[in-house]
Amino acid sequence: MKNSEVSKAVEEFYEWIESQEIDHTCTGCGDCCNFTEYDHLLFVTGVELTHFTEAIGTENIKPMQNGICPYMAGGKCTVYENRFAGCRIFQCKGSDEKQGEVMEKALRKFKDIGEKFGVDYSYMDLARGLAGLKSHDG
Repeated sequence: MKNSEVSKAVEEFYEWIESQEIDHTCTGCGDCCNFTEYDHLLFVTGVELTHFTEAIGTENIKPMQNGICPYMAGGKCTVYENRFAGCRIFQCKGSDEKQGEVMEKALRKFKDIGEKFGVDYSYMDLARGLAGLKSHDG
């Protein structure tokens, strides 16, 4: 039950993120999903990983290999509806200031959700997060 409550709270907050006036100039090219080539990392929280696992199922957790998001296929995100806050906020041509502001609010909110539902706060790169989920899989 706790995971469902966490997941619902995360989904509601993702809706808030989507409502923010972030420069939505994303063309969906998927370049930023190749973290090595794009020279950046995607960081996620434990609360988001709890939601992600519930949304896609533990059997669908994939490890990251070669610095590319394992949910990118054919240039498209295969978990788009369940993508992480960083994916929702980051726009390669967007305003760094606005994105930073929204991300700071997101991190505070995820910490609050974790405290409310007893999920330890953690913040890690996606590769480490997925590896941790996979190591707990059956």
